[in-house]
Amino acid sequence: MAPEDRARLRERARKYMAERAALLAKADVPEAWGSLPPPGTRLACPALEGGECRIYSHRSLICRKYGIPLYNPHKPDRLFACELNFKPGEDIEVTELVQIQTALHDQWKEVQGDCDARGGRRDERPLTVAWAILEDFQPYLPE
Repeated sequence: MAPEDRARLRERARKYMAERAALLAKADVPEAWGSLPPPGTRLACPALEGGECRIYSHRSLICRKYGIPLYNPHKPDRLFACELNFKPGEDIEVTELVQIQTALHDQWKEVQGDCDARGGRRDERPLTVAWAILEDFQPYLPE
């Protein structure tokens, strides 16, 4: 990525982090793994510019997982959908979603297990694209 594009992306990520912290504080909601922020506290990804990702020419796994309605095979009675992508009460066809999300869930658990088995470290904070843009993740990787 060109240095000026990288600088603009990092600035957008810093702004996102500050806005997210303010929204969560105002809603009195803590950052927590495994839970989505409540409606009204979500922001568009800082990597999106003009509706296109400035990082990847193809959507990454995290974007495919969180940019569509979420189905967790361990919570089959619930379907989570980001208010930025789907309006409250909007019908969501889930015929193929269950199969796709189950496969993504299994792949995600495998990646997490591999990292854990190799001695990788997890931060207490949930990982956002903005934080990933700003953070040096080398200390998290196993030796």
